[in-house]
Amino acid sequence: MEADEEGYYIRGDYVGKLGVERSYEKYLRGEKGVEILLRDAHGRIQGRYMDGEYDRPSIPGKNLTLSLDIDLQILGERLLKNKIGSIVAIEPETGEILCLVSSPNYDPHLMIGRQRGKNHLMLQRDKQKPLLNRALMGVYPPGSTFKTAQGLTFLQEGIITEQSPSFPCSRGFHYGRLTVGCHAHGSPLPLIPAIATSCNSYFCWGAVPYVRRSQVRFTAECHHSLERSHGFSGIRL
Repeated sequence: MEADEEGYYIRGDYVGKLGVERSYEKYLRGEKGVEILLRDAHGRIQGRYMDGEYDRPSIPGKNLTLSLDIDLQILGERLLKNKIGSIVAIEPETGEILCLVSSPNYDPHLMIGRQRGKNHLMLQRDKQKPLLNRALMGVYPPGSTFKTAQGLTFLQEGIITEQSPSFPCSRGFHYGRLTVGCHAHGSPLPLIPAIATSCNSYFCWGAVPYVRRSQVRFTAECHHSLERSHGFSGIRL
């Protein structure tokens, strides 16, 4: 690889470029050692400078244990064979990733050797996009399944309780120029009926106090900011 801005790497060093290897590169790489050798005019090693007084041994990187369930991972890969899509299985209590599959994928051996440039171009031109990790890079809105997480956040922020307030829904949420549609159901609603009917308006109104208090725009970024403050920060991949 090319020399980096920090000056740690030199051409020819190995470095994690994707996934957990990229996120935890500084923990996995360890520390380089130093060995100062004496050589003659022909480049032959004659010994250590000052008997190795200024040498420094390398320090191995730290181990990293993944939470993947290998049997579940194999099952996911088998289910997606010859298909396009992704599977992500998460342990709700801990947030551990048990299975992470993207299909179609590619043989990583194609990215080494003299033909790696040619192989990479071939994969780039593949209409099924095997270079796209759909589990990490695909944009799939969570939909109404995320409303329970929003409800918990509103409770922790003190915006609502289980019984109050009840927010209105007139076939949707209307705030300035923003309109988020909703289906017909009873109105106004407190938290539990709002979850039961999957009311879009309720969970939009719940975010309004946060918008006013934090002076952020009422966009998807508003919800992202609110959820991050309560631990919904994603995974380091």
